Amino acid sequence: MSLPEVVQTVQDFGLGQILPSSARIQAKVGVCSGATPNVVQAWAGPSLRAMIDALGSGPLAEAAAYHRSASSSELYTCAATASQAGVAGTVTHVGTGASVMSTTGTPLDAYDLIVTITRAATGLAARTAAFTYSLDGGATQSPEISVPTSGSYAIAGTGLTIVFTDATFVVDDTYSLTCLAPNATTSDIIAAITALAGDPRTWGWLHVVGSPRPSNSAVTATGTTPPAVTLTGTPAGFDDGIVDIVVGGGIGVGTFRVSTDDGATYGSTLTLASTYAIPDTGLTLHFPTSTYGADNQFTWNTYGGIGALFAALDAKMTALAAVYRYAGAIMEMPDASDAILLKAAASLSSTEQRVMVAGGYCSLASSAPVNGGATYKRPAAWPLAARRSKAQIHEDLGWVAAGSLPGISALYRDENLTPGFGAARIATLRTIVGMPGFYAASDRVGDMMSAPGSDFNLSQRRTIMDVALTTNRAALLPYLNSSLVTNKKTGCIKETEARAIEGRINSALEGALVNSSDGAHVTAVKSTVDRAEVIATTNNLTADVKIVPFGYAKGITVTVHYSPTV
Repeated sequence: MSLPEVVQTVQDFGLGQILPSSARIQAKVGVCSGATPNVVQAWAGPSLRAMIDALGSGPLAEAAAYHRSASSSELYTCAATASQAGVAGTVTHVGTGASVMSTTGTPLDAYDLIVTITRAATGLAARTAAFTYSLDGGATQSPEISVPTSGSYAIAGTGLTIVFTDATFVVDDTYSLTCLAPNATTSDIIAAITALAGDPRTWGWLHVVGSPRPSNSAVTATGTTPPAVTLTGTPAGFDDGIVDIVVGGGIGVGTFRVSTDDGATYGSTLTLASTYAIPDTGLTLHFPTSTYGADNQFTWNTYGGIGALFAALDAKMTALAAVYRYAGAIMEMPDASDAILLKAAASLSSTEQRVMVAGGYCSLASSAPVNGGATYKRPAAWPLAARRSKAQIHEDLGWVAAGSLPGISALYRDENLTPGFGAARIATLRTIVGMPGFYAASDRVGDMMSAPGSDFNLSQRRTIMDVALTTNRAALLPYLNSSLVTNKKTGCIKETEARAIEGRINSALEGALVNSSDGAHVTAVKSTVDRAEVIATTNNLTADVKIVPFGYAKGITVTVHYSPTV
């Protein structure tokens, strides 16, 4: 027998406190000059300077700076290995000066470089020649710079040095070239994402900065016993190639024609030779000695990297979700024709509908401007990613009342004028008649590369579900391996136990999605524990959670007419 006493039991989790959500925190992977690859860095607070100094130059640095300026949200970055170096294009000289300009070094970002002679000279020794340069196609000019007697000038922060030969300089002569940014391969990107996943901090969206470069596919042959035609070279752009045999025969006898736009146009008919360098493509066809039939056709493309990156990214995000790291991803499409991108997108298939594919480009103000560079051609993914981070988790990217996307001065592709991407599940940008600025296109089909009919065609529904998954798991973890009272006659969970569990789940989900500090993100939530399962035998607790999302006004239908009365 024990003495009378007051017995007290302390219960936890009664307040239903909700852990801060990381749904609007974003992570970015890409290439920059200053950060060590596969090392995670976190950025917050109002100042960009420390981040810019640490990341240096390059697409990741610029994308991170824009993101922090446009959304102010916390951000994680993880630099990827730049296995694909930046490429400086061929210099085009317009004018009468005899001095020839070339470049050395490797560009750290994508530049549209224009060098303009502002003072004349008979040669380098005269020390009177001067120039300005622009990194953004002439939108921004550097201060005037005297041409050094060596003829060489390193453009700070770009990795490029311009070199003039010793000859005459004429005022208003221009030297221009386009530079490709350094880039990461698919395996480089996956390695960076793996490093992000190894960090304990969580995020709701991943932005892969940098699109796949063109790469050659194998040549596919059709027709009667076609010879094994091959393709070599480094593609200069995105092509959809066809070789048609016009007249059958062997080398020096048969004829052929080539299209690089999937048959929309063809070049002139040529006589078969052992090799043929396709103009302006960087590619060479190799025709083996054989007999070619008039029905032979050979096809290839250079956009296979788009599908490869999507598949790898989709698989990685699915794998992360399997270990309770729930997040969406944003992938950039390359700067290619609509026809190429639409064809590439048609074959994309997602496992868990976790990837947004963004296409189109815009003129975007730099958040880290330098001499000669303040506005660059950037992927639509940049402002879309920033808006996804800034918006409430339930808000549609195209919500007009949220305002135009910041920093954009022009669109290179406007879905309002040239529709097609929206129906193909490619997220993009648009103008709206009667509204200033630029907006997410936000098609009725959705902004995610999801399967037809998927509940996750809208990026906000992807985010909301991921918040629900994270919240629901946290609410149920205390019950893992717990002892649950059962009905002694059925072996099923006791009603009081079931209601207590439902109350805990509902409280957590309502706190995160219905009555959160940011307001309501869904219409309602409801959890139901399975009372029919014989838990005494199965040792398994089964529950169902219903989430009623908001509807979205993807279309507004109004009838306007005259009437004698109202």
